[in-house]
Amino acid sequence: MNDSQKQKLTKSQSRAQRRNRRQRKSKIYRGLALLAVSIIAILLILSLFITELPLSQGDTSTRIAAAEYQGESVPLPRGYMSGRGAADHLESIDQSHPAYTSVPATSGWHYGATARWGENSDEIPDEVLLHNLEHAGIGIHYNCTENCQDLVTELREISKDYHKIVISPYSNMDNLITLTAWGYIDKMDSIEKDRIIAFIDRHINSSEAPEPWAP
Repeated sequence: MNDSQKQKLTKSQSRAQRRNRRQRKSKIYRGLALLAVSIIAILLILSLFITELPLSQGDTSTRIAAAEYQGESVPLPRGYMSGRGAADHLESIDQSHPAYTSVPATSGWHYGATARWGENSDEIPDEVLLHNLEHAGIGIHYNCTENCQDLVTELREISKDYHKIVISPYSNMDNLITLTAWGYIDKMDSIEKDRIIAFIDRHINSSEAPEPWAP
């Protein structure tokens, strides 16, 4: 083999080596890309699975807040048209009117005066409390036979940072606590702080009430 053949062979080998290196790098890059795609796919699958798992009891507030908990929607009483101002008002608490659609009431005909915001030791008629709800306030009703003061104290503590709240006894219900807002209700048999706060945050001063701007 002469020198020119050796030189030619050396160039061929050099090109082959460079080609082999490029191929090895290409395989490595493809492998890394495939690995990255696989990891991302696994993470996506895990994230979907985790979101379907029920949260622990300690995460109740997170679950409620994420869902913007609002309670149960209640339709307006038949024949009632809201937003008419004084036309919705009863001349007296005892004035007859069609039946409300929930107990306690969440919308409908109401007296011209409102109940005092805050804690009330006396039961408040639906016809009065509804005017508070019309102003986008919240009713917190309780029906207990023992340790009532402890219950009221806890409800007052939960709602102390809010203004448009009425806490009052309500004997005509089977459960311990009922929350009301204009067109919404939530009933519970024990104090659930996170649930109560979520309901208040969702409905207090809500534009769904006819007069949220009213004091």
